[in-house]
Amino acid sequence: MLEYNPPAHGTWNIVHIGMQVPESHQVYVCAINCMRGVTMTAFEMGAEDRFSCVTFDEEDLFKDNLETVTIEGTAEAIENLEKRPRSVMLFTVCTHAFLGTDLGKVYRELGKRFPDIDFCRCYMDPIMQKNGPSPEMKLRYAMFSNIKALSVRKKTAALIGIDMRMTSENSDIVVFLQNNGWEVRQLADCRNYDEFLKLGEAELFIASLPSAKDAIRRTAERLGRGYIYMPMSYSREKIVASMRELAEKTALKYEAETDMQEAENSLKSLHDLMGDRAIAIDFSAAPELFSLAGLLSEHDFNLKYIYTDMISDDEKELADRIRSEGRVSIVPVIVPEQRMAKREETDILAIGQKAAWFSNTRHFVNIVENGGLFGFKGIVTLTELMKEACLNEKDTEDIIPRKAVGLCSCF
Repeated sequence: MLEYNPPAHGTWNIVHIGMQVPESHQVYVCAINCMRGVTMTAFEMGAEDRFSCVTFDEEDLFKDNLETVTIEGTAEAIENLEKRPRSVMLFTVCTHAFLGTDLGKVYRELGKRFPDIDFCRCYMDPIMQKNGPSPEMKLRYAMFSNIKALSVRKKTAALIGIDMRMTSENSDIVVFLQNNGWEVRQLADCRNYDEFLKLGEAELFIASLPSAKDAIRRTAERLGRGYIYMPMSYSREKIVASMRELAEKTALKYEAETDMQEAENSLKSLHDLMGDRAIAIDFSAAPELFSLAGLLSEHDFNLKYIYTDMISDDEKELADRIRSEGRVSIVPVIVPEQRMAKREETDILAIGQKAAWFSNTRHFVNIVENGGLFGFKGIVTLTELMKEACLNEKDTEDIIPRKAVGLCSCF
């Protein structure tokens, strides 16, 4: 099926996500035509020294199964590195699945040859992603598969189901735990592989991103630790419910009134500035997009466009209600017709890069995956970002082609 992809590349792909594990190395085993995207990503972020390619052609498939190519190619890549990595993320592809490659044999042999390296079973099989977990979801579990259950460090939480760093300024989770004497560990704070492994000391594992929900749950269960999923929602009810569940898990007390009032005040201040100015939002900016739409509509903002192709089951009822009100246009992103969409320059305030692209505006909030925002403090931070975007222009043509918002890029 043909799809249109607007030139907004701020979201993270499997290369970006995997590179978060310090002292790790990625090896991709696939045909050369499939290697272009991941190779470009590694070079764009200046991480070419942590990336290797093993290619095969049609002759390799006739001569042998892919076990030999995968084993020997990966071994050669490792042996040619100047510094031995602590962990290797080995990405196999669709062809391995089609030919019934014995991946168990591959990993057993590599484990024998390199007993000092932790191997992760990763996949780059996009044609399989419509059925079962996507490569990104499988990667997120593989990344944490080498963490062992260490002695529990009491009052320590691993907030690792996100790509963006949460802080006490933008996240109710962080400020609540830290104010009550808890240590919050995040993947972005791990400076080396030993610190990464020490995530296994955590008493509680927290996920907030939908694509990481299952991976963090399975990791917590494997380690015998507590687990909680706290979705990045803009619904007051969901925020309070998540925080109360966190309070119950940690035997603490949670009061929402002060933070809730601060969020209400910030929304009023934003509305005073914006008035009836039109707003557009897109799915790459917020995992629970329609909760953001609901928040804006409830506070009388002039939300005009929602750019998304899918509506989760959790948000279907809310989406149907917003659609039935007839004030907001829900616009698909990937349909081929969008290639020909008219893009007259506007002063719409956009939240998310795809919304900025389709609205052809220089006034936008440049975030992906909610930018690490959570809860009422997240709402306050978002309103400040919207004020800044409302008052100041950005160089849209320069910014949105850059890959992975929040991660290094040499673009």
